Amino acid sequence: MQEHTLLIVEDEVILRRMLSYKLSKSYEVLTAADGVEALALLDEQTPDLILCDVMMPNMDGFTFRKKVSVRPDTRSIPFIFLTAKSDDLSRKQGEALSVDAYITKPFDVDNILERIRGILNRVESIRQNIQHAKPREFHIPMGYIGRGAALLRTFGDTLLDRYADRAVNVRLIQEGTHMSLVVESMEGELLERFDHDLAES
Repeated sequence: MQEHTLLIVEDEVILRRMLSYKLSKSYEVLTAADGVEALALLDEQTPDLILCDVMMPNMDGFTFRKKVSVRPDTRSIPFIFLTAKSDDLSRKQGEALSVDAYITKPFDVDNILERIRGILNRVESIRQNIQHAKPREFHIPMGYIGRGAALLRTFGDTLLDRYADRAVNVRLIQEGTHMSLVVESMEGELLERFDHDLAES
């Protein structure tokens, strides 16, 4: 059984079958003919990466990407556009949707495989770094260390969740973790404790 699963969303039957055949040598592959069918598949299974055409019936790739990016269970999935639309306007529209790559047709399957490997390796590297990260030791009460560890775990979850959006910044992380409120609370408690210990010394 392959380690990673890909979802190919492509309305051209021959191209969809060719991609499925080529990529299935390295990955588990799911396929859908348009955005509507793809959303139904996502209700049943979560792939590790999505490759999607732009021009499709029923629901085009741009609309599908928008719907994927607002669902909590799918918004962190890496996303690649495969499209014949190579004009600057279409490319900018795709980049505005925070995709990981925008590959124009005709394309080289080996190039697609290289892009996929690079993206999946980067995601796995981030995940491993977060899982193995160890908080620094501070001379503060254990209760604060516990609260800090919980905050770091939330921070890691938020970072992975925001990765595919290509929009990770301080404001988003603070919103996702309530970091500013926690830091302010801990800072106040530490200052009170310091004043109390100083008065007793």
